[in-house]
Amino acid sequence: MKRHLVIILRTCSNVNMLNDTGSGRYIKIPKQQLLNTCVSSLVNSINHVQGHDVELVVLDDHSTESAVTDIKNILNIN
Repeated sequence: MKRHLVIILRTCSNVNMLNDTGSGRYIKIPKQQLLNTCVSSLVNSINHVQGHDVELVVLDDHSTESAVTDIKNILNIN
């Protein structure tokens, strides 16, 4: 049975952490680099799905212009 899966990804490159306790991020790389890696990994995984339709919806919440451009490039959106 072919299924239709909708993945909704919310991105924001401006805010570091909503629950920041002052200890900082646990992954010591720039947030935009982490965001790009995660989006690339998700797209790669979606591209390997067979026998089902997968739709990715990206909701961006005030990311920098360069972050939005990177996401569009990863998604091949002009």
